[in-house]
Amino acid sequence: MTIKTSPDVIDHSAASSSSSSHSNQSERRQRHSFGSQSSSSTSNSDNRRRRHSAGHKHDIPSFRRTVTLDAPDLIAAGADAVETLIARSSGRDGTQWLVTKNPTQGVTLSKGTVPGYGHHHAHKATGRVECSAVHLAKKLKDPTCVKQYDDHIQVCNIVEEVDLPSYTTIQYSQGLPAFPATARDYCVVTSERRLDSHVIVIAARSIDHPLVAYDPAFVRAEVHVSGYIIRPLSANACAVTVVRHQDVHGMAPSFVANKADGLIKLVEKLRKLYSLKKGSTSSDDSFEESWHRVGVEASDSASSGNSNVAEESAEPAIDEGIEFTNPNQQPEPDATCACCGRDVTRGYNHHTCMTCHHVVCGDCSSHRIKTKKWNVLRLCDNCYAIEHKDDESTTTTDEPSKEIVVVQIEVETPNAKTNAGGILAYGAIVSSVIWLELSAGMTMVLIAGLSILAAMHMDAKAVSSKA
Repeated sequence: MTIKTSPDVIDHSAASSSSSSHSNQSERRQRHSFGSQSSSSTSNSDNRRRRHSAGHKHDIPSFRRTVTLDAPDLIAAGADAVETLIARSSGRDGTQWLVTKNPTQGVTLSKGTVPGYGHHHAHKATGRVECSAVHLAKKLKDPTCVKQYDDHIQVCNIVEEVDLPSYTTIQYSQGLPAFPATARDYCVVTSERRLDSHVIVIAARSIDHPLVAYDPAFVRAEVHVSGYIIRPLSANACAVTVVRHQDVHGMAPSFVANKADGLIKLVEKLRKLYSLKKGSTSSDDSFEESWHRVGVEASDSASSGNSNVAEESAEPAIDEGIEFTNPNQQPEPDATCACCGRDVTRGYNHHTCMTCHHVVCGDCSSHRIKTKKWNVLRLCDNCYAIEHKDDESTTTTDEPSKEIVVVQIEVETPNAKTNAGGILAYGAIVSSVIWLELSAGMTMVLIAGLSILAAMHMDAKAVSSKA
């Protein structure tokens, strides 16, 4: 028996199969489109998040070892910054330097007029630091140490490390705002060079870099050239010159743009942080000890006792004619105390007397004198005894002796008992008036009578006390 299927059933099943296939295809298309939309929305949200986070000060460019730009061009830019720094500091490019502050604190501040830059002046400060030139250069090249000696920088990071031998790097730093000006940020290329005269030059200048985008929260300043020139004076002493020539841009007032007092504080911070104690050496100089000592011996023999380093090489002279003296530096002791003869070079504290300028030990300089700036000066026992001996001689010989006459003066004081009696009398009058409920006339008579009696009693007491 053959069973015939109805065409309606066949058409319905076919329709259902075709509709299911269409629905599956549409679902696949929807899933595909949803996935693409979700991925695009995710990428858009990431881009928005990146754009939003770019304005925060803590989102600074991270370190990358791969060089984004051409390394030879960056190395050439760093070398040009070194040449510009040497020429600007020495005045070979036409810069006219004028000393604005004498070395009262051991730091000389100068202001330079650079041709072609208008009112954008250059500034430099020179001072002496009691450590080796290699040790100080290592600290100045470390971006993590910038906040320790520069109060105007809050963040400093290396964006790219281009060339290690020449210390060619891309650095990004953010400065602190100086009211009423907006905070500045900097993107610079750095480089280092060591001259034949054993002078270390570290220079930086502004550069545009794709990894350092402009932040709307900061004003991008332009560094024409800045850096440090470190000249060795001895095995544990060097002279550092800080040079800055920049354009802060924006609407900063002239006193903010041309502020140079920060360089003096910077040199003082370097002296305070990195000056070594006498007799100690830095462990950072071991890998370059031979290079440094050769330079120092050559400079000492050429200078013949002068503190300046004589530069007889083909390199241009840097800051010649400036004597790097530290007024707070104590003179080298003669190994003995001027008062007791003790050897002060073997673990004993030694100081300089403010009067005779001799080196004495701590036991012989116990007299301290504090200045207005809370600086403590020492006075040796010999000078203290001489000064007080002169004071005693003048007081004993010049002033004649005088007899002291004691005169006893009697002061009459009111009798306490009399005052107490008067108070009790008036109290009795008031209480009697209240309790007896007398009329106004009787009250007045009572008060007058008791007052007369009290006065007569007081006079009698006074006469008896005088007698």
